[in-house]
Amino acid sequence: MPASASSATGITEYNIPTASSKACGIALDEQYHDMWFTEGVGKLGSIDTDGNCTELRKGDFSISGTPSQIVVDDAGCRWFTESDTNKIGWYWIGGSNAGGEVQLPGANAGPSGITAGPNSSAWFTEKTANKIGLCNMNKVLKEYEVPTSASEPLDIIQDHNKNVWFTESATNKLGVLFGGAVAIDDFEVPTPDSGPAGITIGADGRVWFAERYANKLAWMSSPRDIHEIRLPGGTDGPNDLVLGPDGNIWYTRPGADRVGFCTPSGHIVEYSLHAGSKPMGITAGPDASVWFVEQGTNKIARAPVAFSTWYLAEGTTSWGFSTYISVQNPNATAATVRLTYETPRGRVRGPALTLPGLSQATINPSDTLGEQDFSTRVTCDDPTQTIAVDRTMTWTGAGASSEEGHCSVGVTETANRWYFAEGSSAWGFESWLLIQNPEDTDARCFITYLVEGKSTVTVTKTVPAHSRRSFSMADDIGAADASMVVDAQSPVIAERAMYRNNRREGHDSIGTTEPASRYYLAEGTSASGFTTYVLVENPGSSPTQVQMSFMTPNGRREIDPFDLAGQSRKTICINDVLPDSDFSTVVEAGYRGFKTPIVVERAMFWDNGTGQACHGSIGMSMPHRTFYFPDGQTSNGRETWILVQNPNNTDVKVQLSYMTPTGKGDVSFIETIPANSRRSFNMADKLPSTRASIMVKCTTFKKKIMSERAMYWNNRGAGTDTIGGFSD
Repeated sequence: MPASASSATGITEYNIPTASSKACGIALDEQYHDMWFTEGVGKLGSIDTDGNCTELRKGDFSISGTPSQIVVDDAGCRWFTESDTNKIGWYWIGGSNAGGEVQLPGANAGPSGITAGPNSSAWFTEKTANKIGLCNMNKVLKEYEVPTSASEPLDIIQDHNKNVWFTESATNKLGVLFGGAVAIDDFEVPTPDSGPAGITIGADGRVWFAERYANKLAWMSSPRDIHEIRLPGGTDGPNDLVLGPDGNIWYTRPGADRVGFCTPSGHIVEYSLHAGSKPMGITAGPDASVWFVEQGTNKIARAPVAFSTWYLAEGTTSWGFSTYISVQNPNATAATVRLTYETPRGRVRGPALTLPGLSQATINPSDTLGEQDFSTRVTCDDPTQTIAVDRTMTWTGAGASSEEGHCSVGVTETANRWYFAEGSSAWGFESWLLIQNPEDTDARCFITYLVEGKSTVTVTKTVPAHSRRSFSMADDIGAADASMVVDAQSPVIAERAMYRNNRREGHDSIGTTEPASRYYLAEGTSASGFTTYVLVENPGSSPTQVQMSFMTPNGRREIDPFDLAGQSRKTICINDVLPDSDFSTVVEAGYRGFKTPIVVERAMFWDNGTGQACHGSIGMSMPHRTFYFPDGQTSNGRETWILVQNPNNTDVKVQLSYMTPTGKGDVSFIETIPANSRRSFNMADKLPSTRASIMVKCTTFKKKIMSERAMYWNNRGAGTDTIGGFSD
């Protein structure tokens, strides 16, 4: 397969406080947005996205042995293996931090790999005992004998269908415990003596694993059908694997001092590290990066990822709609991108185009499709180049005197679960769920509606391979206000569009795949005739308390917290609590010391005299350093605004850059955003009568911001809003 390699440019390293810590495994805590790692000297460590590192010692919570591999489950419990003491350790952060150890029943079982199990439990391999085990915080619940004797099971992962996969390092096999039940099987790896090691699940559900002694990556497409990809340079093969935020499979090569990734199509890119780095465990970070352990240099390292593939679930050139797609190339060099459309009748190849460095392009799908419903995939030929993609749709409702529109940024990976806080089929609204299936098999999807004031409702849908389907909320639950959760048996992309007043107005947003305890919304105003609503969804079963803070031009404001029941949603009209003010919003959830994952969106309404218009957007679970907005226009009566939120307690400097279609004559300037405030920037002030994409970058060291883009036309008879793509 094609491969490339480069030096460690862009990789950042952070020292571990304890010298010669023998760090090994690392895992992401999705709730707290930090990474936890094991140290062979009897400690656990954590590091946040700014590189701040802390450690927990043996005496803090009874680590009696040498922790090795680690995982953090959905409830926030850190599970780790202790091979030398024959135990599984755990440490849970909650209202009162607690930890403990579970003794394995057999002597010298050799616990090695570990992964999260159901209901606050963990699956693990017993390398010496030749078993797969399951335990909770109190005891070992089950053990299963591996069919092949002396197989030395090493790493372990659970897929989306609850199958537990593991590598057999000594017998050259890949094993599986079907559905976490008694049925267990294993499959021969094609290359003899390959030394299967790390294992992970790809974005498309494929099982990937490392062949340490054969210097190969491998993936399974169906039982007993294993495909192998040879890595470049030498015989020192991959050790640990993880699915990156970019949808690629990232890996470490400790013997070669390299870290790299493999795209789903098999393209390999590697980065050379310092001699003697010995990279080991690797995990996806919450900050558009992967984090890994450098055992040889006693460091934790961060490698930024490139977002080279984008998906847009919504899109139509039929039913009176027009659609255009905007692509931004923020790189200094040219980028070639290719479009593919997934329609109700299957996949259609779109155009390919080359964008100059620091430029923007606009594509009209009707040139390829005519009148058609569709979803879109945009891919950059170079997987190391980040691009950004969004889509805008316009229409004129029956009897309306002004055209309206909505837009959304794309997403960079498929997922099995999507959350939407906003949704209504009452009050004159219609809500549509758009589901894109870019995979080779049909996707069965379960849509759960969290209906305000009523019980939840779940319906089942099927989206054929390489197609998209549209589902009406009214058809499923009648007239109601509801949040939505989409659970798919294979990875999909989900988006939600809403219309009102016979489609005089409408807005659209992507969903989120990971609820979080804190959300940021850059746009918002209760002035100039606007009304703003914030929608908060609690998808969990337990109640929580919600706190809202507002960053205004005059500083930070807060309102009284409110309670939110489990599996429910609440709508807050911000005009009632913060009148006549521009603002950004931070929403936090927690109850009795426990942080609670939630989902937050915002919707805004206004009327310029031609009828009510609206736009809306999902929030973001954390700020970032750089934002990309592919679309922006100040010609043909359009106005473009960039909203920048500074949630920090200190002032920050931000750089705004406008990138034209030619990549020439761009404008860049720097502004200061005061602490706990928000600022609005009118593109026409710097670049009138043109079209351009926008990049917003926080230049203050170790500080991050939140940004959105709002666009209006027809004298504000219509408008759109979206979050941007981001990097750190």
